Amino acid sequence: MPGYHTLQLEVIIPCEAINADLHNAFTPNNDGINDSEHKQGLEYCGPAELIVFNRLGNKVYPQRDIENNWRGQSSNGEGLPQGTYFVVLEYRQYGIIKQGTIDLRRG
Repeated sequence: MPGYHTLQLEVIIPCEAINADLHNAFTPNNDGINDSEHKQGLEYCGPAELIVFNRLGNKVYPQRDIENNWRGQSSNGEGLPQGTYFVVLEYRQYGIIKQGTIDLRRG
């Protein structure tokens, strides 16, 4: 058909951070090295939820719409003791759930 036509394109950029594994350890001691559980690029993946459980299975850090920087604290901001924690990271937009353990090391 002669004349002007509008073409609308939708560009979808996959969120690479979803494919990354969870870290297995971090040291929130404010030395500037591994101070938080941080996923590079997670901020581009849409809403995510992080839930952290202690060794007894108690939720110690349930956080919706995380800011991608868990620093080893409980939901009320208190520092958690050194140890192994079970973590669940859910990317709601993609229906993807990652889970594993992470060692929180202090000292």
